[in-house]
Amino acid sequence: MELLGCAAPQTSGFSRQLYDAIPAGERKYLTATVLTMRWRLRNYIVSQQASDGTWRLYGREGDSPTDSVTTAFATAALFDDRGARIDAARAMAAHLDALPGSGPVSEAAVCYLWACSGIDVLDRVQQILNRSGQPTVARLAACWMLSLCHEHIASPASAEVRQALIAEVLKLVAEPWACAPLDRTLALQTLLTLHYRGEEIEDLFAPLLLDPIAPWEWKLEPFHDDVCCPSFNVVLLVSAIAKSLEGGAFSC
Repeated sequence: MELLGCAAPQTSGFSRQLYDAIPAGERKYLTATVLTMRWRLRNYIVSQQASDGTWRLYGREGDSPTDSVTTAFATAALFDDRGARIDAARAMAAHLDALPGSGPVSEAAVCYLWACSGIDVLDRVQQILNRSGQPTVARLAACWMLSLCHEHIASPASAEVRQALIAEVLKLVAEPWACAPLDRTLALQTLLTLHYRGEEIEDLFAPLLLDPIAPWEWKLEPFHDDVCCPSFNVVLLVSAIAKSLEGGAFSC
């Protein structure tokens, strides 16, 4: 829902450069479509919330355990929108922290929720970064979530975290097997969120934008509990394009 904000004029994440790059006759249609999608997504997210306030991987009526990633991002996206208190978000973050069997993606998502609720997460980010032995796509997903946390860190030491995240992403995408669309889009989102402007940005963009296969037809690549979502790939790429235009990485 947050990623779609790049094409919604009423949101703080709106990209004027992306909007201006769209033919005038299609802008009104795009805006109306995005606003409708955001409204439907918000309603859907709320409708899937279980009675204990969490979200499960396969729906509120299932018997699957709480999904930390979905719960963390849904809570972060909705608690301001619904007028909830910050302490409610912190209570949910504490609840998710206590759940067993978390990996880097789940830990990074919970870290993001803590950051959104105003808690200093510098040490948490560094601890997650120091872990190894996870699949490349999971590491990239964790780095993307941690880059979102970086925006909330006020400590001067956040510069070190930024450099560590950039170094980790560049190391991961240099691996020969890190060439799938989701790998590249996650890397792009992370680097652009951290305001990185190296030549790697164009190197990551080129195969995505020139790929003859439409983004919604990309091969599915799971990054969390074997979950695949083609639309997530597409929205992630559109958001990356918007960030690159706003940041001056490319011109219209």
